[in-house]
Amino acid sequence: MVDPVPQSAHDRAAVVFSRSFRFVEWKFVIAAQGTSTPFGDRSATPYQATREIDRRKWIYVFRNNHERETYADVQEEIRVDSNGDLAAVPTDRIGRGDPAPLGKTMCLPRRRFGSPVVYRFFASRVRLATEQIKELKSRVTAFAPPVILDPGDNLSVIEHDGALLVPVVDPVTVALHLHAAFTAAADDIINYTAAHSENTNRKLVERRRKKHLLATLLKSIIGEADNTGANNLVHALRGEQWPLEDFLSHYAAQVQWRVERRDRLGGFLTRWLQSDAIRIAAAAYRSASKESWPQFLAPWCQSITRLGESPPGRRYLDSLLDDRTHFIHTYVWPQKGLPEDGVQAVRKGGMTIFEAWKTLAERKILVKAGAVDELVASLRILLVPTGKQVLKPIDQVVEYGNLLRTTRTIKAVGIVAPEAIKPARPFATAPRAFGAIVESVNLVLAIKSTMDATSGDPKTRDLAIIGLVGSSLDAASAIGTLMKKSEKVVATISFVSGIIDVYLGHLEMQNAFKGGDTDAANAAFVTTAGSTIGVAGTFMALTAIPGGQIVAVIGLLIVAIGWIYKALAGKAPIERFFARCSWGKEHLVAGKPDWAPTDFKDWQGDKEFDRQLEALLSIICSIDISPGDSYRVLKYKMGWLPPYATLKVRYEEKWRDAADNRTLETEIQLSAQAPTSTAANAIARADGRNGVKVELVGKYLSPKDPHNGPYDMVRRRKLNANLKAIEVSGRLIVSFDGMANVTLPHKGWAKKQFH
Repeated sequence: MVDPVPQSAHDRAAVVFSRSFRFVEWKFVIAAQGTSTPFGDRSATPYQATREIDRRKWIYVFRNNHERETYADVQEEIRVDSNGDLAAVPTDRIGRGDPAPLGKTMCLPRRRFGSPVVYRFFASRVRLATEQIKELKSRVTAFAPPVILDPGDNLSVIEHDGALLVPVVDPVTVALHLHAAFTAAADDIINYTAAHSENTNRKLVERRRKKHLLATLLKSIIGEADNTGANNLVHALRGEQWPLEDFLSHYAAQVQWRVERRDRLGGFLTRWLQSDAIRIAAAAYRSASKESWPQFLAPWCQSITRLGESPPGRRYLDSLLDDRTHFIHTYVWPQKGLPEDGVQAVRKGGMTIFEAWKTLAERKILVKAGAVDELVASLRILLVPTGKQVLKPIDQVVEYGNLLRTTRTIKAVGIVAPEAIKPARPFATAPRAFGAIVESVNLVLAIKSTMDATSGDPKTRDLAIIGLVGSSLDAASAIGTLMKKSEKVVATISFVSGIIDVYLGHLEMQNAFKGGDTDAANAAFVTTAGSTIGVAGTFMALTAIPGGQIVAVIGLLIVAIGWIYKALAGKAPIERFFARCSWGKEHLVAGKPDWAPTDFKDWQGDKEFDRQLEALLSIICSIDISPGDSYRVLKYKMGWLPPYATLKVRYEEKWRDAADNRTLETEIQLSAQAPTSTAANAIARADGRNGVKVELVGKYLSPKDPHNGPYDMVRRRKLNANLKAIEVSGRLIVSFDGMANVTLPHKGWAKKQFH
């Protein structure tokens, strides 16, 4: 913006006008008293931080004598149409006069008596009343960036394709764009950690997740420095353990950077929603025609959704619930009938209004301990346009998962007539069904109930909450609606409850070692995969559910999982695995032991980490089978029993009389509560931390007793002379994040024969 006129002429002139310019809008503004600044992506041009004006708006021009002055007098009221045509209202009739056409560009004085003029621009989708214009004179400097039209370095004036552009501040536009940036950052955490079906980088994320899982398992097996035997495994790795540690640190830093960016943008958004800009805009829309209020309320409701995912957002939502004078208590969280403009807002705002209600309901339940009756009452009022009774309080049974191993009946929200609820969907991000909103609220009610039931110990409470989320199918679907990304979290749900097994296993193991019972300690140990923590901890944090800080349990895991080295049958397989893994000194050196599904030289490419994880599982999940009190009571022991795995059982009795031969098969589902047989021919029970006891039902077997002699412990009994042999087999099916099911042993069945 080069000026050919000498500076001395500018200094002597009473008024110097700017070049012709046209208006655009800022997308992003940081609200701060006297220093509000627009911003955009560092790698983008300033123009990309703006957008074209695409609808009729009213632009108000305020003038300062200098940037630090807090009072700015109104100079112009300009109407801009969607096609860019400008029209100005005479200065003495601002707020009430008719605008006269100007064309598509205009000029303003840029210097007066040798001093630059400082402007502030406020845009509105409705015409402001005199009251709002008057208030803006003393408030506009708190949120509208200063604009100096003099040539020079000026962030608030943009040159684009030879044209001079002046961005203005529309509070609604800024709120929507800040919200879009915030939710994009929140989604980025999910996209980095979960290989969901909508992720365009799904294969890359799957590979990274598998690598992280393998790295965390290896680090956990190495354990701490005082675990000397396992710690020596680092000598089989390239560069000791440092490349491994470097990868884990890099992964954690990437997740943390994304969390910090989400929270930073959440802070910008909440500051804007609390600014005078939004407050004055709300008053302007409410004082205009009754049709204008929904034009503000629907975008505002969109702007608060998902705010519970960030600490600044949670604080802002709490302040809204505390402020009984705020309009949410009339239009979004009403406890009495809606006014006429509220009815119109619900009809036109549709699912966006209900999404805002859900956001407030989550905070009301978790922090303000709101009763179900209050939730239902406010929701019924919002549903007035349907004219039907569609909601009622109901009793719902929830499971507290691994930690409490119990159920409880809570009050929840029930839908009586779902077909009567057909709200509009003005925004593409609206959920697919109203029922998803109600179900997510019921999940939060269950979480609150769990919090109350375990209030004595914060860590126990957090673990119980995670167990609830991991063990409830309803919770799994509702968690998705909390983030509006239901398919993105399916892969993480199966890992959540494993955190509790690890934590409790660690405590149980510690107690056993203190009591000198090494066998019990090893039996108590459960090495739930590192991805349980890596995914679930982040997952809980990004969904804003209390318990998200459970990532701190990682420190306990690294100590606990190190003891797996003591539980392994022999050192040779694990030492050899360390040397041949991706961080090992002998990576890709040929060889194929029984526990490896493929030759070591094939541990590369797309299946690099799948093959290594399967080999490692073959070592640490090896199956040992033994009889219990009877040959028809079987004990299956694993070095590690992963949560939610499936144990396939086969039992065969071979008699000398072939008519008595029997073969029974069943599958044991290893859930958060207890192992369960899928067939009636067997009863399954937990047997320590890493074992399952399977009792075969007699009516499905030969009536002959397989034992020789009276009932006694198996070690004192022999097989019936008419029984040739008993053959028992087992296979373990394990599923991990982003991996196909792994069947162990990979070469067939683990077998045990009794003669």
